[in-house]
Amino acid sequence: EFPGLRRSALDFYMTDSGDIAVSASGDIAMVDSVWRDYAQQAYLRLMTSVMDFTLYPILGADLEQLIGMPQTESTGEFGKQLILTALNKEGRFNGLPINVKAIPVSLQGIRFDIYITAGSRTEMLLSIEQNLNIEGA
Repeated sequence: EFPGLRRSALDFYMTDSGDIAVSASGDIAMVDSVWRDYAQQAYLRLMTSVMDFTLYPILGADLEQLIGMPQTESTGEFGKQLILTALNKEGRFNGLPINVKAIPVSLQGIRFDIYITAGSRTEMLLSIEQNLNIEGA
């Protein structure tokens, strides 16, 4: 279907709040597409910190390191590096081009748009926002 995407890697379907979904038959729901699986796997890595999961201690982006940093281009670059490291460290996204853009959205926040490409014309966009909690801003 999409070069570089492994259909055998499909996983439990997670709701937007992070809960495991239940199917109409009462069973644990499985993801319905390769893209949903990749989106869930990416968000799992981006929205958590290293050591959050005992079974997978290396997962996580540690974006909380940005808290207290100034709203500058170098803060955005540091966040981009944290994201790229989180997505590439254990191999789930190896071989897929990933591009991250840091976009200031306020004095207190940065949005990171993450583009993951598979094949020549297929791109997935994920967005997360990080509050910097800058004192006095």
